[in-house]
Amino acid sequence: MSFPNVADQQLWPSRFLAAIWDFSLKFEDVVLDIVPAASWAILTPAIHYCYVNKPVYASHSPVLWLKLLLSALLLFLEIATVAIRCAVPAYHTNITAAAAAVDIVSAVGIITVVYVEHRRGIRASALLSVYLTMGILIDGTRTRSYFIRDMSTLGGSGKTTIFESIIGENQILDGIVYVDEMSIALCGQQLWLTNGTIRECIIGGFEYDHAWYLAVITACELVFDINQFEERNDYLIGSDGIRLSGGQRQRLCIARAVYARASIVLLDDSFSALDMRTARAILHNLCNRENGLLRQSNCAVLLTNYVPESLQIADELLHLKENGVLSQMPITQIDGDSMAFVEALLASANRAPREEEEGPRSPQWDSDFESDSELEGQSPSYAPQATAAQLQPDETTRNPGSRQKGNKNIYWLWMNQVGRQRLAWWFVIVLVMCLAEGFPTIYMKWWIELSPANKIWFIGYALLSLTAGLLGGPCVFLMMIKLSPRASIELHGMLTGIVMRCTIGFLGATDSGSILNRYSVDMDLIAKQIPAGVYNNLYLGITTLIQDSSTENSSGLSFLVLIVLGTSFNRAIMTWTTLETALGSLSRLLFFFEDTPVESANNKSLTLPDHWPSQGQVQIHNLTARYICDTERYRQTPVLRNITLSVEPGQKVGIMGRTGSGKSSLLMTLLGFLDYEGSIYVDGVDLRTVSRDELRSRIITISQDQVELDGTIRDNLLPFDKTWTVGKGSSATTAPSDEVAEKDRQEAHDRILKETLIQLGLWESLVGDAENRLDIPLAATGFSHGETQLMCIARAVVRRRIHGGRLVLVDESTGGVDMWRDRIVREMMRDHFRDCTILIVAHRAESIADSHVS
Repeated sequence: MSFPNVADQQLWPSRFLAAIWDFSLKFEDVVLDIVPAASWAILTPAIHYCYVNKPVYASHSPVLWLKLLLSALLLFLEIATVAIRCAVPAYHTNITAAAAAVDIVSAVGIITVVYVEHRRGIRASALLSVYLTMGILIDGTRTRSYFIRDMSTLGGSGKTTIFESIIGENQILDGIVYVDEMSIALCGQQLWLTNGTIRECIIGGFEYDHAWYLAVITACELVFDINQFEERNDYLIGSDGIRLSGGQRQRLCIARAVYARASIVLLDDSFSALDMRTARAILHNLCNRENGLLRQSNCAVLLTNYVPESLQIADELLHLKENGVLSQMPITQIDGDSMAFVEALLASANRAPREEEEGPRSPQWDSDFESDSELEGQSPSYAPQATAAQLQPDETTRNPGSRQKGNKNIYWLWMNQVGRQRLAWWFVIVLVMCLAEGFPTIYMKWWIELSPANKIWFIGYALLSLTAGLLGGPCVFLMMIKLSPRASIELHGMLTGIVMRCTIGFLGATDSGSILNRYSVDMDLIAKQIPAGVYNNLYLGITTLIQDSSTENSSGLSFLVLIVLGTSFNRAIMTWTTLETALGSLSRLLFFFEDTPVESANNKSLTLPDHWPSQGQVQIHNLTARYICDTERYRQTPVLRNITLSVEPGQKVGIMGRTGSGKSSLLMTLLGFLDYEGSIYVDGVDLRTVSRDELRSRIITISQDQVELDGTIRDNLLPFDKTWTVGKGSSATTAPSDEVAEKDRQEAHDRILKETLIQLGLWESLVGDAENRLDIPLAATGFSHGETQLMCIARAVVRRRIHGGRLVLVDESTGGVDMWRDRIVREMMRDHFRDCTILIVAHRAESIADSHVS
């Protein structure tokens, strides 16, 4: 798939493919297209004037018709070229239409000159020969430009699909995939980690081999990071590795794939979250030709990554071209189609700035190392805090799974959500129903004692039984359809509110499965078992209490009731047991409400100006931050210590460092996710006085993790606009002028969305009519990992273009994107964020090459 480049819209040569200089498309339109074509169009009348007074030397012959046919074919090719360029936004500039018009005029001029020259000329026109020769050279130059822009293997080209086909996760439509060995280890783009210790995540289901384990973590540059944890190998990483940084999670996945000792190892963009030095070190440790760990294991390794050094250690190159054709060749016998691609990669490797080899490195292990629970070696002085807070529950933590005896708050929690007044009225109805059902026995006793022969008493007996039957249905309906759903909805809303406002430190220390259980199992029991238990226990209890003093007649009746007494007791015990189980879920929910630390609300938050931050000045003084919970039951060490930083408006600050050094934590502190000591001012406003929700809505962010919303492309790019509600149900009360204004606003927004997607090369990936492409569900696009990351970048660009904002936080935005699109993203950011203050975390040195401070 072709993609546009911002440099192609400029009128000067630029560098493409990270190493090759070439003319921009706009430059070619002007210098190589309009200038010669316009010159020929001007010369055509002069040529006609030279031949107009000459006699006719040749008649209409087959040679003339052949010349005219070739000239007409040239005209047709010019028209086809214009149509293709206009249809492909990647090759379209703002002067393409003008260049096309001049080309067509010049082609028509060629036809007329050929005709006049053949009829009235003695020899062939020298000017026409020169012009056609120059046209051939110019077309060759332009062909080279298109080739340069199309010959890279871009994101979305099918690299991940090939790996998924190898492991049998894709349906093969044509051909076969043959794998000689079924022992395959995959480290994919979507990282997956179990909630366990570091050792458990690495060894997986295999037996623990101490020597091999040490070799693996050393090769994957994990020793230094493990040394920072008090528990070392037994450090709990949390659900999906939430207590680790992105780079640590990725290295852990690589280590798991290597530890498996599989015959085939697939590494799918496994270095995207790593800094260049760490990526090069791991690549060298695993795959170097002398003593690489995977080389020694004699396994086949297939990898896709952005590290140019991979070409230097590879045996073969698999070049996936734009048309889906996969070329396989030895690294020493690369064909012409792939040579420029490889040369560009190697040139970028030689040109990219290399980090100094100083700093912490993984210690070498002694042969006499025998400890299973600790990693020996000196801990370097440079000690990054890599985790999302080493939260360790204290021994005083209560067990939320047990219900404390006599805790009346559990009952009040459910009753308050139902509504005490509603529950009281329902209780009255149940009481009347129970009286109506239990009273016939007493009524019959009175009937027998007072007037057993009087049949009028039967009417009263029948009415009591009928009343009980008529009230039974409404009681069940009110509880199960009206009251219980109300309580469930309210409790679900309270639970969601707590989860949305809980601290990031709590999320790092809590298993996501525990939170999921609150929504699934506990809410299911509360919605189904509690209302049934309350109704049954109340019904059985009241009917049991309705009794009278014993007489001869009542004693006789009691023998009749004794037959069903055992069944009633059995039902009562089962109902009470079910209610107790459901109350356990309610108890766990109450514990979650009371003990979950939430972000503190600022009741005295300032009212910010509409366009804040209007300058983007950032001042940080003595900042110490930690992923802390609002309770003393957790303890941890700071992840940032004594940070002082001053960023002037419009500056671009690059933040680099080893994975886990706290780069992302600094950005999260600016967004209010971390509690901190010290002061942070943005445009003179203390962030402590700003509502956290308001703060996060005013700052433009591009996160390391992809955020996909359940909706269309438009909804994902304009998440705050709620475009799905426009024109639904409100058109009848909307003034025509407002409708016109709203329509104009939508058209302007859609134009911005389309331009942004075209620049990022995503527009052509959307299938459907041009007018409806923005309404395609994101889940139906089939975007690759890199293309989804580009969507997140597009969201930030659109927000800047529509809503403004002068402060931009970027956290490794192009980790899963190839270097060509990384260049496009940097050029887009340079264009659209020109006047913004940018704090950018990056692992590629090129991403912050133009930073004012780094």
